[in-house]
Amino acid sequence: MVSPVILLVFVSETLVAILGPSYLTILALGLAAISIIFTGLSINFLLNKAGDAVTRREDL
Repeated sequence: MVSPVILLVFVSETLVAILGPSYLTILALGLAAISIIFTGLSINFLLNKAGDAVTRREDL
Protein backbone atom coordinates (compact mmCIF):
# COMPACT_ATOMS: atom_id res chain seq x y z
CA MET A 1 0.00 0.00 0.00
CA VAL A 2 2.91 2.35 0.55
CA SER A 3 4.63 2.12 -2.84
CA PRO A 4 2.03 4.14 -4.83
CA VAL A 5 2.26 6.92 -2.25
CA ILE A 6 6.07 6.92 -2.49
CA LEU A 7 5.73 7.13 -6.28
CA LEU A 8 3.54 10.21 -5.83
CA VAL A 9 6.26 11.79 -3.67
CA PHE A 10 8.88 11.21 -6.36
CA VAL A 11 6.59 12.60 -9.06
CA SER A 12 5.79 15.66 -6.96
CA GLU A 13 9.50 16.38 -6.58
CA THR A 14 9.81 16.47 -10.37
CA LEU A 15 6.71 18.67 -10.67
CA VAL A 16 8.13 21.16 -8.15
CA ALA A 17 11.35 21.29 -10.17
CA ILE A 18 9.35 22.00 -13.35
CA LEU A 19 6.70 24.36 -11.96
CA GLY A 20 8.75 26.12 -9.31
CA PRO A 21 8.43 26.51 -5.55
CA SER A 22 5.34 28.72 -5.81
CA TYR A 23 3.24 25.61 -6.49
CA LEU A 24 4.62 23.68 -3.51
CA THR A 25 1.56 24.26 -1.32
CA ILE A 26 -0.85 23.15 -4.04
CA LEU A 27 1.20 20.04 -4.77
CA ALA A 28 1.43 19.20 -1.05
CA LEU A 29 -2.34 19.48 -0.65
CA GLY A 30 -2.88 17.39 -3.77
CA LEU A 31 -0.47 14.74 -2.53
CA ALA A 32 -2.19 14.60 0.86
CA ALA A 33 -5.64 14.34 -0.75
CA ILE A 34 -4.60 11.60 -3.16
CA SER A 35 -2.92 9.67 -0.34
CA ILE A 36 -6.02 9.84 1.85
CA ILE A 37 -8.32 8.80 -1.01
CA PHE A 38 -6.02 5.93 -2.02
CA THR A 39 -5.78 4.68 1.56
CA GLY A 40 -9.54 4.85 2.06
CA LEU A 41 -10.27 2.99 -1.17
CA SER A 42 -7.65 0.34 -0.39
CA ILE A 43 -9.00 -0.30 3.10
CA ASN A 44 -12.57 -0.38 1.77
CA PHE A 45 -11.60 -2.92 -0.90
CA LEU A 46 -9.75 -5.15 1.56
CA LEU A 47 -12.56 -5.08 4.13
CA ASN A 48 -15.14 -5.90 1.43
CA LYS A 49 -13.08 -8.91 0.32
CA ALA A 50 -12.71 -10.05 3.94
CA GLY A 51 -16.45 -9.68 4.49
CA ASP A 52 -17.19 -11.72 1.36
CA ALA A 53 -14.88 -14.48 2.58
CA VAL A 54 -16.60 -14.58 5.99
CA THR A 55 -20.04 -14.66 4.34
CA ARG A 56 -19.00 -17.58 2.14
CA ARG A 57 -17.70 -19.48 5.17
CA GLU A 58 -20.97 -18.92 7.08
CA ASP A 59 -23.00 -20.20 4.13
CA LEU A 60 -21.23 -23.55 4.31
